[in-house]
Amino acid sequence: MAKLILHGASSSRQEVTLHRSLLSIGRDPSNDIVLADRTVSRRHAVIERRGGQYYLRDCKSRNDSTVNGDRVAERGLRSGDLATIGATRLVFWEAPPAAQITQGSEGIAGQLTAQQASLIRAAVYVRPRPGPSDGI
Repeated sequence: MAKLILHGASSSRQEVTLHRSLLSIGRDPSNDIVLADRTVSRRHAVIERRGGQYYLRDCKSRNDSTVNGDRVAERGLRSGDLATIGATRLVFWEAPPAAQITQGSEGIAGQLTAQQASLIRAAVYVRPRPGPSDGI
C-alpha cells in the first residue's frame, strides 16, 4: 500500500493512503489534499497511478513542484522520494511486496539510499510526545 506523509510548515504531520488512481493537491477546497499556503496554486499537482507506478505531475503551477530537490513537470515516484509543494514536504512511501521484506541489511533499509533512509526515519518514526490525556 502506498502513502504520502505530509509535513506542513507548522510541523504538523499527516499520512494519506493512496487508495485511488488520481489524487489532486492544491489550495482549492475541491482538491483531495488541501494545502492552505499562498504559494500553492489552486490545483497545484496530482499524484497518479498508472499500472503499478505512481507519478507526481505538476499542473502548470505558479511556483513549481519538486521531487528530491529537482523541479519537475512529471516524475515517477520511488519509495522514500521527497516532494515539495509550497512549504509542505511530502514523502512518498510504498511498502515492498512481502516477499522482498527480510531481516537485517537485506531488508527495506538495505534497499534505500542513505538520504532516503534518513527521510523515512524522520517522517515515519517521529512520534508525537505524550500529552496529559495519554496518562503519562
